[in-house]
Amino acid sequence: MDSKKKNGMSTTVIKYENRLNELVLEKFNSMEYNVFFAIIANLQDENTEKISMTWDYIKKIANLENNHYTDEQFNQKLKNMNKKLKSIGYTAIIDEHIERDFVLFPTFDRDSKKKLLTVYIHPSAAYLINEVKKYFTMFELQEFVQIDGKYAKNLYRLLKQYRNTGVLHITIEDIRNKLDIPKNYTNKLVTEKIITPAINTLEKYFDGLTFSTKRGAGRGRPMIGYEFRFVVEEVKKVRKGFETKSNSFCPELKENLAKKDTYGYTKTKKKKGLPSFEYKRWNLDDLRKIIEKAGEDDED
Repeated sequence: MDSKKKNGMSTTVIKYENRLNELVLEKFNSMEYNVFFAIIANLQDENTEKISMTWDYIKKIANLENNHYTDEQFNQKLKNMNKKLKSIGYTAIIDEHIERDFVLFPTFDRDSKKKLLTVYIHPSAAYLINEVKKYFTMFELQEFVQIDGKYAKNLYRLLKQYRNTGVLHITIEDIRNKLDIPKNYTNKLVTEKIITPAINTLEKYFDGLTFSTKRGAGRGRPMIGYEFRFVVEEVKKVRKGFETKSNSFCPELKENLAKKDTYGYTKTKKKKGLPSFEYKRWNLDDLRKIIEKAGEDDED
């Protein structure tokens, strides 16, 4: 977990191995998703296999401060969540011959006197959040918590895995599984009742977010999956890379990046108060260099 400033407020950035997105949080509600990722964030922040969180913190991060639950009621909510967590298994590949099956959070201590929740992550799973390297998902915890609806939350984290490409292709079977969609929903209902509302919710978090259905060959051309597209997040970082006072990106740049074309233009106000603008054509290699430089500047 990393903390940054956004609009004058501290934000918590979660980063974890993409493999964690394969975990299906079956029957989780919105509150439980919020608590789950708060646990992930705090484990990562402490770089440990055990963390403790006060009940007040959990209520705050899960948007439960105004629900006025009694301690007994809140303890029961945590207990219900733990029951769901214990039913979720994970398989780690130890070597070419050994696969290890285990529960992600084997211990969930609830202290009703101290109003404290202590969580232990299995040692074989700690690398998912404490040794993040090349392939990872990253997003702001506060932004995730604000999203309404468990399907929108789930789709949000899946899309964040593809923040650098702006394209997610997924089969209908895979999205049904990862979003924990009721098995009795037809494909048409999945699109109308789950995907479309989720996209409407997430539009403000992903520039240019759209989706389309994919159909297979054969009689009736059955639906086989979805394609999601949005503007890659690097575009936002590029803005930070310019030292000029006024920056703007033409619509073609965003559109071309979303389409994976290889060029775009930027319009940048020159330094030293000159009332003129400089236009430059960029290819993706140029943009990525600027993005990397912007990231280095941010770290400084």
